[in-house]
Amino acid sequence: MPDRAAALRRAWLDDVVDCDQQYNHSQDPVGYLSQARDAFSVLLVSGDDLPRIYAILREVREILPSKAVVPVLRNCPPARAMAALLRRGAADILHCRMPPREGTARLHAIIRRIEWAEGRRLSGLETGGRRREKVRSIACQSLTPMEEQLLAVLIEREGRIARYTTLAPRPGAYWGSQSSRKSIHVTISHLRRKLRAGFRIKNCSGLGYILTSEAVLSSGVESVHV
Repeated sequence: MPDRAAALRRAWLDDVVDCDQQYNHSQDPVGYLSQARDAFSVLLVSGDDLPRIYAILREVREILPSKAVVPVLRNCPPARAMAALLRRGAADILHCRMPPREGTARLHAIIRRIEWAEGRRLSGLETGGRRREKVRSIACQSLTPMEEQLLAVLIEREGRIARYTTLAPRPGAYWGSQSSRKSIHVTISHLRRKLRAGFRIKNCSGLGYILTSEAVLSSGVESVHV
């Protein structure tokens, strides 16, 4: 069946964003999408055949889970269809009854979210790598996952108090059903024995713990920041 609304959608998209048609769904999309990992951030799917769009959403989610897929329809879909598209992974839904300026703003918002998420991911990888190196430089023995998580928090706040409310959530997956302040005490007690010479973990009057090193202690003045 010919797509009678293709020209209408194309004209509307020309007012919204610069884009090019790369392939038709009747072609095999797997090869193209596999090569397109770095070629785009947002994939616009122009058409009104919802089952086909559902299939595209599934394929892109499997091959390129980090990409945003935005269906472009002729008319505003019913609430049930819109909900189904969103549940299947559509980042947003555009239609030709929408003012082009609104469509442009929605796409810009999606791209900003993608860039923000990617920045957070890269920053997290860099921070995580530095944290692991620091943990290895301080610990002289192998650590349990719980000990490693707690030491990572103490390192982040070296020279400052790491409160119980800061310590507790990080190793949450390892606490089990009986997690408590006592669990932290026991783990910290074991952790102290695994630190290299020159590092200390102090209990700060029931507030939490603080990691200090000889560089701080040798000054003769111990400064504690909350």
